[in-house]
Amino acid sequence: MVAYGVIIPNTWRRCAIVVGGLAALAVMSHVLAYTLVSLPAGELIAMLAQKSIWIGLAGAIVVFGAYRIQVLSSRELEARELGQYRLGRRLGSGGMGEVYFAEHRLLRRPAAVKLIRPERAGDPANLVRFEREVQFTATLHSSKHDPDLRLWPSG
Repeated sequence: MVAYGVIIPNTWRRCAIVVGGLAALAVMSHVLAYTLVSLPAGELIAMLAQKSIWIGLAGAIVVFGAYRIQVLSSRELEARELGQYRLGRRLGSGGMGEVYFAEHRLLRRPAAVKLIRPERAGDPANLVRFEREVQFTATLHSSKHDPDLRLWPSG
């Protein structure tokens, strides 16, 4: 149950269905085993109740783990989106901020997105410098014909 809920990517609902089925199967196997041993009814019910509680608790923990993984994955995806751009790997960082490989979601074109560090964003001199960088980089282009001018790796 733990491997299915935590290792295999799923929605928490699908995990709950599968883990619920596995838990029911485990309880039923215990019922079969205990009835074959011919335990007294009171002892059988006590053992099944104890096993059911532990299996149910384990199942609940696994489903909660799958739910948390799903929530964190969606938050991570949201955090990687900036307007029309989906941020990828970090290309570099410097004193002013960090540069990320990005893709325009609608145009499916690669881009570089620079994020200014929050502590640097309030300084007017840094904003002027950043605007100059934006204007300069807007004049650049990549060329598929000249490998020295290519900004993005092929493939």
